[in-house]
Amino acid sequence: MPELFDALPGQEVPVSGISNGFNTLWADTPAKESRAVQLNLVLHLGRNSSAADALKQFRHTVEFARRYPCRVVVLCPDYQEGSTVEMRAKIYGECFFGKSKSDTRCVEFVILHYTMAAREHLENQVSVCLSTDLPLYYWAHAFAESRRIADYAYLLTRSKRVLFDSAIAPPDTFSYPWPNQSAVRDLAYTRTL
Repeated sequence: MPELFDALPGQEVPVSGISNGFNTLWADTPAKESRAVQLNLVLHLGRNSSAADALKQFRHTVEFARRYPCRVVVLCPDYQEGSTVEMRAKIYGECFFGKSKSDTRCVEFVILHYTMAAREHLENQVSVCLSTDLPLYYWAHAFAESRRIADYAYLLTRSKRVLFDSAIAPPDTFSYPWPNQSAVRDLAYTRTL
């Protein structure tokens, strides 16, 4: 599903050049010192995501990042059978005013497209993209089956919060044996607050 990756904004860079890409992106930005982040967020787009839905969730994530500055990693899996080992990356940055005009904040997004043949390298790449020593939130969006999420044990066990939306989650989401049940949160609950 490279269409998810292609639908999202950002500048494509080599996977090995993500850090250099951000250095170039922020080089001429006066607010480059204002990139303090509070947490890491991984938005993982599942099999039931469309290009339009991916862009909608991306925009929701930007709004979240404006309120809680974070490093965001968006995962765009490619489920095509017989695919080769491939991983592509995009970077995206945005600056905005915080509580005052002197409070300028910037957020960073890393968007990763990966084939199932490259799946075994994903944890290493994601760990490189995250800010160290900050809490990790994992948002599994539009997955067809909960057991598919279990393939991402690294994210499930390391995350302070595992988020899903019960309105579109697989039927077995509530009965699934999550590695850390106390970390699991339903986004439908936040909509009712």
